[in-house]
Amino acid sequence: MSELLHHEDRGHGPCVVFLHPTPVDHCFWRPAAALLEAEYRVLLPDLPGHGLSPLGDEVTSMETMGHAVLRLLDALSVESAIFCGCSIGGYLLYELWRQAPERVRALAICSAKPHADTPETRRVREATIAEIERHGTARFFDAMLDTLVGAPAKERDPDIVHRLCAMMERMPAESAIAVQRALATRPDSRATAATIRVPTAVLAGALDRGSSPSEMRDLANAVPGATFYLLQEMGHYAPYEQPGLVGALLRRFADENTPE
Repeated sequence: MSELLHHEDRGHGPCVVFLHPTPVDHCFWRPAAALLEAEYRVLLPDLPGHGLSPLGDEVTSMETMGHAVLRLLDALSVESAIFCGCSIGGYLLYELWRQAPERVRALAICSAKPHADTPETRRVREATIAEIERHGTARFFDAMLDTLVGAPAKERDPDIVHRLCAMMERMPAESAIAVQRALATRPDSRATAATIRVPTAVLAGALDRGSSPSEMRDLANAVPGATFYLLQEMGHYAPYEQPGLVGALLRRFADENTPE
């Protein structure tokens, strides 16, 4: 049996699971998730190879990472939950829907287009892997911080880059490489999106270059009944850039989709 994912399990009530982006860890979601703790059980795992969760012995893929999340739910006796995911955490929501739709009560998908990598993006990832193999993760993390956080957030909160960097530095080079390979080989999830039959919120950062607003709007159009939110002045890491706004939105979404 593989080791369980490191996690925080906070609050009581219906369960809401928050899946973070790469290369940060569960701390990414803490500020936004805090707005749900009064009425919900908030589960914040570190994905494999992130934070304090080991990479594991399996080849890292969306499928194996999804298995790891489901093993954690089993161990914590969580039969079903609302799931919120950003970036790779959002890609994993497609995987969880493929693997165990009966456990999904609702989905909030942020900065996670359903499209697979293009050939050009795969080439960039291979170059990134080669860079990490030669020089370590420092340049990779610097590039991530430059592109994933919107300029307004950096101007409003100059310390945000330092806090994110501290999370990133917990990821070893081996894990960074494995996760980049998993992202490069992730399946196209557009057909999966069309099969989603639970309440779904689609959140797009207006400044996001990784999962553009138009790509996220395409996702919202593909999921029957989905609601689209355009998050102004936010980038790929929107939930961390404006956790009060995003947390309130997610709290309202959870309230609307939790039985009395």
